[in-house]
Amino acid sequence: MDKERANKILKDNEMTKVAFAELIGLKSGTVHTAFGANKLSKPMIKRLEQLERYYAQKNPSTTEGLIRQTMDIPVEQTLEAKIIGFPKNKFLRIIKFEDGTEGKIKCKPDKYRKMGQGVSVRHIEKDMWLLVR
Repeated sequence: MDKERANKILKDNEMTKVAFAELIGLKSGTVHTAFGANKLSKPMIKRLEQLERYYAQKNPSTTEGLIRQTMDIPVEQTLEAKIIGFPKNKFLRIIKFEDGTEGKIKCKPDKYRKMGQGVSVRHIEKDMWLLVR
């Protein structure tokens, strides 16, 4: 396994080299040196492959998304929400869903200025949502 692939696996799993070192029980300097010299040990490779399989299970592949689109199955769910606040960042709006959970959307500063205005959104990551037109 080369270090580019290993770095991509760590990045996909949102893991630093220090956290990876703690996971496999090595010092962080050892892991940094191994990545720098492109000399990964067998336990490192084994754990990286486990992380890669975990990421593949957690995130469906692009081909699966294409298959879902051709079968008219929605790839991502679109939800309705209402704007409940305006933070200091003029590009964000705070939204609330029917179930009571909250999130944020990105939009232009002069758009969606009314409290209680309904918007259609699709999930991006954590508490960030994307406007659906």
